[in-house]
Amino acid sequence: MKSILLLSVILLMTSCLKESEVTFNFGFEVVGLEVILSDSSSGSTTHSNTNSIDMTKSGGDDLTQYCISETQTIAPADTNAGSCGGGNWVTGFPASFALSGGDGLKTVYIFGADSSNAISSETVTKTITLDTTDPTAVSALTLGTVPASLSTTPTITWTTDSTDNLVLVGYQVRVVKDSDSSVEQDWTTFTKGDSVSGLTLDGAEDYRIEIRAIDEAGNTSVVVSDTYTTLNVAGGLTLGATEFSLLYQPGGAGPGETQSITLTNSGGISTGLLQAPLIYGSSSNFQMTNDTCTGTSLNPGETCTIDMTINAAADGYYFANIYITDGTIVSSEHRVQGMATGYSPGNLYYFGSWDVGAPIDVYDPQKFQSLYPNDLNKVLGNLTWSKIVAGDQHSCGITTESKLYCWGEGWYGEIGYGVDEPKYIPHIVDGEKTWKDVSTGYRLTCAIDGSDDLYCWGDNSYYRFGDGTATDSFVPKLVPGGMKWKSISARNYHVCAINSLDDLYCWGRNNYGQIGMGDNTTTITAPTLINSGTKWKNVAVGEYTTCALTLAGVGYCWGMGANHVIGDGLSADTYSPSPVSGGLIFDKIEVHWFHACGLTNTSDIYCWGTDFSGEGNLGDGLGTTSNVPVQVTGTQTWVDISVRGRHSCGIDNLNQMYCWGEGEEGEIGDGDIQNRLTPTLVIGGHNWASASASDYLSCGVTTGGDGYCWGQYWNWGQAGTGMGNAGLFMPKKVPLAKTWKSMAAGYMLHCGIDDSDDAYCMGRDQYGELGNGAADTATYSHPSTIVTGGHKWASLSANYDSVCGVTTSNVGYCWGRNNYGQIGSGDTTASFHDPNLIVGGHSWSKISVGYYHTCGIRTDGAAYCWGTNRYGGIGNGVATGNTTTLTTTPTAVNGGLTFTDIGTGDHFACGLATDNKIYCWGYDNRGQLGNDTSYVSSSTPVEVVGGGVWTTLSVGESHACALQASGDGYCWGSGNNGALGQGDYTNQPEPAIITGRSWSKLVSGMWHTCGIENVTGDMYCFGYGEGGEIGNFPDTFWGSVETLLLYDRGIKFSEIFLGGSATFGIAAP
Repeated sequence: MKSILLLSVILLMTSCLKESEVTFNFGFEVVGLEVILSDSSSGSTTHSNTNSIDMTKSGGDDLTQYCISETQTIAPADTNAGSCGGGNWVTGFPASFALSGGDGLKTVYIFGADSSNAISSETVTKTITLDTTDPTAVSALTLGTVPASLSTTPTITWTTDSTDNLVLVGYQVRVVKDSDSSVEQDWTTFTKGDSVSGLTLDGAEDYRIEIRAIDEAGNTSVVVSDTYTTLNVAGGLTLGATEFSLLYQPGGAGPGETQSITLTNSGGISTGLLQAPLIYGSSSNFQMTNDTCTGTSLNPGETCTIDMTINAAADGYYFANIYITDGTIVSSEHRVQGMATGYSPGNLYYFGSWDVGAPIDVYDPQKFQSLYPNDLNKVLGNLTWSKIVAGDQHSCGITTESKLYCWGEGWYGEIGYGVDEPKYIPHIVDGEKTWKDVSTGYRLTCAIDGSDDLYCWGDNSYYRFGDGTATDSFVPKLVPGGMKWKSISARNYHVCAINSLDDLYCWGRNNYGQIGMGDNTTTITAPTLINSGTKWKNVAVGEYTTCALTLAGVGYCWGMGANHVIGDGLSADTYSPSPVSGGLIFDKIEVHWFHACGLTNTSDIYCWGTDFSGEGNLGDGLGTTSNVPVQVTGTQTWVDISVRGRHSCGIDNLNQMYCWGEGEEGEIGDGDIQNRLTPTLVIGGHNWASASASDYLSCGVTTGGDGYCWGQYWNWGQAGTGMGNAGLFMPKKVPLAKTWKSMAAGYMLHCGIDDSDDAYCMGRDQYGELGNGAADTATYSHPSTIVTGGHKWASLSANYDSVCGVTTSNVGYCWGRNNYGQIGSGDTTASFHDPNLIVGGHSWSKISVGYYHTCGIRTDGAAYCWGTNRYGGIGNGVATGNTTTLTTTPTAVNGGLTFTDIGTGDHFACGLATDNKIYCWGYDNRGQLGNDTSYVSSSTPVEVVGGGVWTTLSVGESHACALQASGDGYCWGSGNNGALGQGDYTNQPEPAIITGRSWSKLVSGMWHTCGIENVTGDMYCFGYGEGGEIGNFPDTFWGSVETLLLYDRGIKFSEIFLGGSATFGIAAP
């Protein structure tokens, strides 16, 4: 009967909070028992700070005694005293057990016995970590960016340098009032970060801040504390009429623009002499250029000024607060925000996964970035725009070369790129065509091509393609009818267009009469003529309303009247064109859901409709609704108007843009998130050629063709700035003001040579691979670390964690990891943090670092390799198979060949010989030797088949690529990631031509390949793309691209360098 036992034991320890349940079996049958471990104080299920364990059980009535031990791992022989080695037999519960001394992992074994002394054959095993050691205290406690003695809402900051012998959980903070020892905030644990804010304290009080570290077992460090006094902040000093100033520093080095902040004594209280203004936050990045406040005494109503400028040292977003006091009364805080752009003017770009460091001193940086047009929220693509149309969830633009790009939400194909996924940056639409006009609707795009044909794509609900079907399309689909078209407007669920004869046609949903054909027939499936005989010059489609201008400039609207957008004073639905009241003559008309605006022939703007919640979208300063046109306030001479959502934007004759209405997402462009009742200048100093407003978003094109979008950035990427997506798919400047000659791209490590022949390394630094002489204590994201030694460099090569280079004097050095002897030092010293001279006294022309070994060419053309010799990768004729032998000094490659180039991969290498043949040696499991279909490794060089004259060679991890004199490109070896350009993932044991292109460059990366095409200079990439290293975009982010992918981002490269996670390119002059 004794077969299975389920035992339940409660291990109750004095320092755990949580419970974990374990079920286990014994050698005889007992029913309904469980094991629970709980700790009553620390909250950890795995750690305890006491060695005394209290145990209880529930159920298991057939069990009468238990062996509890740390050393009895098998069933005791009997139940006699002493048989439970290192423990005791206990008969009653709760029972106690003392863990052995010393911190660390403890294992407790439990065996049960019944009344007949039969002992279970299996044990319950429970592990717990004993930790009785307190963590160390923090070394510093400050009040962060807020001087606590002058604020009732301090930010508490500490240095996160506490240590623990096992696991440190975080830090605990407590705030106590000194006067009565009352606790304002009890011990609160913070597992992440180094600061806490949000406290609200009384004025004129003394407080004590206490902080301690806590570990997983509940041990706490010595308390570190700081005492401060809050002063009276209820005085009458105010800084500025607005709560913040926004400063901009374009073009790199500062200082940037200056803003004047006014201090006013508005409280009717005479003050003492004002002390110098204090700045907290990014104080070193802001400067006061003029201060008329310090040392003055302000009577009620008097003012003084403080001029501020930003002088930052790097691209980024900066913020601070400024206040002033007379020693008793403290002014309100005035927020100062700054943005610096224009650094990194060098010629080197990169794309892919490479951490370039986060902006400093940023809270919600993308939101800040989106508050007004600036260099950091340009529409990406390095394209020159003639027009951008901002949409609700996607946007489109036409370049000065008449190419159409779209971006944003793409689930219905509205991007026109052939896939149903969002695009966070511009993607070209049918690159074979040119385009004249484009309009974006709800999940719909319609555009007129260079032949004046009209196409629509995306969501075809309500027959918006005009083709009589409701089938969606991911690519442009011709609107039938044979007409030629001049302009197009698409919005919610209907479309209108003007043909070459100035006739107006509309189609789609008609539930409010928005088609304009005299009724509200539910849906119109094909383009339908509106007001036969009337000629039109402009049409604008709203959500459920349409407005249009006759050739004479008379405005008409029709459709839904509930939002007062008909403008006829009646506010009723209208099924046919109804003239806009007021007798105005318009040059342009725009309409959205809540309001409409028109630009008159006298350069004034009039708006009408619903002023939603008093947001000011009519621009007349009243914040009220009007069913007839009201004039937008201001003295501007207007040349353009755009309406969408609940705000509008206009451009005046000085090329300045103004916006008004809703501003909660920053769409006004004045650096704030406030609604504006009247036209408000879009800051940034740009000269604007066109404007386009959308829901929560504004876009514009400058007179120089730059496109910007600001406001809502997080939705579907409709801003085209790349924000809202974590991947880096656009070329970005390497952040150092250098002109670069060459790069060595490794896996997470990259090095470069500048025009002074100095070498810099950046990225991961685990084994000294940065070559800066420092210990492996930091990851340098920026190339700010010059390689030590004072050498001048001719070439560099990098791989996983080793780097080698040749100086301008042909001396070879290596640094980084040396576990296989790949540094060439003659030993396997763990790592080198400085360039180490390669032994042997050779004169080198090139060195290539592989994955486990290194190869180089001497100036006499002889090839040498060193490091691991698995599969014959050294090439010296020693066949080792899969056995690893180490060669720590340069060893000659067999065969007496001379080479002009060499590349090293994973246990194999290839060289371009002086006779223009290619030879490879080493591992051939995927055909990487390129000599035949046998897949047989070789410890001596074998010729790559195919004939012809080879001119270049590049080697990846398990594949290689080369060019012939004809410009034809070939690749061979591993096809796992599509890096051979064959359209599949098949290995190629012999060179396979990449069809359809003639190449000037062809470069192999770790698992991907890129090439520069002859004549056009276009770059194409293929292969592994998980990190964006082939320039792929979110739709192909998680995977490989086996066909050629055109890198159409507006930059041409003269040189490209491929690593494992990123691709680098030097911009063509």
